[in-house]
Amino acid sequence: MAVVIHVLDLFLLVSSAMPIPFPSSSGVNMEEMSLTLKRMQQSLSQQAWALYQMLDLSRKYHICAQEPCCPPPFARVIDECFYLSLNNLTWQQARQHCRGMDGLLAKPKRVFALKSFLMGKAGPNTVFLGGQQHDGIWTWVDGSSINPSAWTEGYPSNWTTQENQCIVMKQDNHPPLSTQPCSAVKQFICQHPGIQEKVKTSG
Repeated sequence: MAVVIHVLDLFLLVSSAMPIPFPSSSGVNMEEMSLTLKRMQQSLSQQAWALYQMLDLSRKYHICAQEPCCPPPFARVIDECFYLSLNNLTWQQARQHCRGMDGLLAKPKRVFALKSFLMGKAGPNTVFLGGQQHDGIWTWVDGSSINPSAWTEGYPSNWTTQENQCIVMKQDNHPPLSTQPCSAVKQFICQHPGIQEKVKTSG
């Protein structure tokens, strides 16, 4: 059964549970009073069960008002989903950590929006993002290009070092992207693609 239909059924079950009136005070019958109370308990139990099922479905299918829907602990930033990790890891370790969350090291379409998100979280000044150099070309982890206007002046540097360099975002730089050794240990930002496909009916 489709999730939408299931939720509607549960809603109708809740809304159909009408208040059950007590017998009139002029002729109180204890047996009738007991029966009324039992009916009310049963009605409340049905409502509680239905509401619980609705909440469980919303958690299971990440029902939300807008797409993409960002599953916890990711937060929506315009139309992307990000998570600021509290762990301090090397770039490779951070990449593995994000993969374990069904995501990637962040590859933001809007670098300045992500910087605002980081500042709003009162996060660290410098965090790893998902960018590396391959054959002299800097790209995000999915191979997409990096907007040249997002680099801090003087970056990316083309000089060679003994250590591989990875992309970091610095809050106090504008623009915020620069590079640091991939072996450094820092906090990082993961990105989730978001849940965009609606659940379809079977058959």
